[in-house]
Amino acid sequence: MSSQRHAVKAQHQFIHQSGKPYQCKVRRTNQHMYALIVDRNGKLLKEMSTFSKSVKSGQEKTDKKGLAYQLGKALGQSLQKDLKIAKDAIMFNRNGLLYHGRVSKVAEGLRESGINI
Repeated sequence: MSSQRHAVKAQHQFIHQSGKPYQCKVRRTNQHMYALIVDRNGKLLKEMSTFSKSVKSGQEKTDKKGLAYQLGKALGQSLQKDLKIAKDAIMFNRNGLLYHGRVSKVAEGLRESGINI
């Protein structure tokens, strides 16, 4: 299945079939990762990236996978503290990307912070 078709299918599942009200969309570039939390109406609630200060704090030199893990962890902690979103209310949308490498590390970081995806 092509990545474009997968992205459309995941969006359809989120709107029509998933019982979870929020979605974590992951986007990847060659150097950075972006994670967005959106609700069913498409409203952006929270956005974080690997170059934000909360992700890079305390890290002198980390590889891209380490930064992706820190991104997931910081995002999960921020969701619980700032938005008070329930731990099992988020669906993980890899946006057509393979669940491998940095994408899987973002998911691991979210799980480590207590979010069930």
